[in-house]
Amino acid sequence: MRLKLHFIPLVMIIFGITSCKKEYTLNKAEYGKHHRQSSGDTTVIGDTNYKTQVDPNVFMCEYPVKLVHSMLEFSDSAMFEEVLLCLENNDNLWNDKFLEEWGHLDDDELEKKEEEISFNDYFTLELFESSYGLHSLRKLIYDAELIWLDNDELVFENDPNDHQILNPYLRTILNQYGEIKIGEFIYIYHKVGDIYIIGDEDYGIVDSIRAGTFQYNESIHPHVIFSKAERSACIRFQKRSFNEPNGKKKIHGFLEFRQKVGRIRRVNANQWDIDWFGKVKTRLESYKWKASKRKWKKYKTNLAIGIPKAVVFEDCNGELSKSLKVKTKRRKSFCRNIKFPGDDVQHQPYDENIKANFGGNGINRNLEL
Repeated sequence: MRLKLHFIPLVMIIFGITSCKKEYTLNKAEYGKHHRQSSGDTTVIGDTNYKTQVDPNVFMCEYPVKLVHSMLEFSDSAMFEEVLLCLENNDNLWNDKFLEEWGHLDDDELEKKEEEISFNDYFTLELFESSYGLHSLRKLIYDAELIWLDNDELVFENDPNDHQILNPYLRTILNQYGEIKIGEFIYIYHKVGDIYIIGDEDYGIVDSIRAGTFQYNESIHPHVIFSKAERSACIRFQKRSFNEPNGKKKIHGFLEFRQKVGRIRRVNANQWDIDWFGKVKTRLESYKWKASKRKWKKYKTNLAIGIPKAVVFEDCNGELSKSLKVKTKRRKSFCRNIKFPGDDVQHQPYDENIKANFGGNGINRNLEL
């Protein structure tokens, strides 16, 4: 059955509202930059104003995952999903605990407190990467972003975050080449949207793709699936930016619809059974100009995303609607998505298929993509 996706997501992106707080319990939590040194059952986090210790078991996602050919190998998709959820939970635990203590400060005061105690937003993600010796896609984009921010102007056409993988936790699991092995298949996600799925543990092809020398031929490579990124109006990767009147703060929004690969079964050497699905993805990034250092930096503020309506039309007959209520997080970046299963999921575009509302501090803007 052919499913056509006709979505009208009204993406509401709001900053500068109120902070969201959750109750968590941490064992001897410490907020600073980490310089990990073993000390009995704890890990010392030194060189900060906080001379405390962290129990690594609080933040570690310990699963039987291996590093093979510079990529993480998961036994099956269930384990992959568990680790992804573990990373998200630990990241929220770490950052929400910091806000639990300092969230009463306004955004500028909170920024000063972060600098004072050298708070590291990405501590739990770095802890995961270092535990496996993984050079992740997240780290690759993060390092490139630091260089990109070190400018008088932000040129969003060169933004390192313009990548098909928006989820920070998936970026943490993928290596710098966008690779991961789940079960018997190797997945490779390129920046522009190309996807390779490789069977038979053919690491020779992986090496050729890394080197840029691989030429896909369906008849020669029956154990490889290649999904070419489409840049049509239907699934174009879209982005817009919104500036405060003084030009010293910016909110940059990403919005994308893309057909994605779901579960894969190998029927025989020349035949695959693949479940495809459609996904609407959103991500927000917040920036502030630092005049004293003549560069931009990521800036923690209240970010909110809501998708009131997304509709799937089934053969232009019945329809299936999904939505996301507005959710707010006080973060430097925030992402959410809606997933639509189906054998052949497509987005049927309209002239005004996406409307975005930006607001906060008495300022409201409506944009259409």
